[in-house]
Amino acid sequence: MEEQEIMLKSYRREIKVLVLSMDVPYYEDVKKRSYFLSYEDVLTKLFNNKREEKDILEIQNYYNSDRITIYVNLTDYMKGGMYEETDKEVQDAIAHIKTWLTSGLDVSNDMVEHEIRKGYIYEIPDYMNNIRAIVNDEFIENYVTLLS
Repeated sequence: MEEQEIMLKSYRREIKVLVLSMDVPYYEDVKKRSYFLSYEDVLTKLFNNKREEKDILEIQNYYNSDRITIYVNLTDYMKGGMYEETDKEVQDAIAHIKTWLTSGLDVSNDMVEHEIRKGYIYEIPDYMNNIRAIVNDEFIENYVTLLS
């Protein structure tokens, strides 16, 4: 990959990020495995929600670990739902997300670790940056990846 210097104009807005971590239990017993969701089922549920709802910013899962960590855009989740930004409403929203995350699992909400962090969303409008999707009748995919 060749290094190029390109200046992109973006809009930055501050958000609250809810970080939830939990260990998905694995059962040797076939009967218990049929009742509860497996690790793969939980990941499928999370990826489907990320694709449809856009509230999940990132999903982390590591090889040879049953731990899943998700990052939720709490600011947009609160605005899009029935919640206001009071402490009680934030705690209710967190409890609702935990309940959704643990549904179908043999995990209680107390077993899900949570933390609220500050974050930023950068929106890069293509029309302001002269980013073209079609060049010489050929469709081009454009992606933005942050390296940390």
